[in-house]
Amino acid sequence: MLLSSDAAPSEQCSGLAESRKAAGHDSGACATGVVIYKVDTSTATGSGPIRVVTNPDAAAPTGNCTALDMQTWKPGH
Repeated sequence: MLLSSDAAPSEQCSGLAESRKAAGHDSGACATGVVIYKVDTSTATGSGPIRVVTNPDAAAPTGNCTALDMQTWKPGH
């Protein structure tokens, strides 16, 4: 679920936020909270134009979870 998208701080970069919660198809989510993405339109498709903003306080992955699965942000981060 897209929460917000900023008003293009530059002509090439923007950000967006996605709410993740353990419900429905995501009932087995590894982490819940907000995932923040950086979108860089100057980067070619396939070269990473959309990147997850990593959270230095993210919990370590367990089980089948990866480090990227754990990059949610909580209020106050």
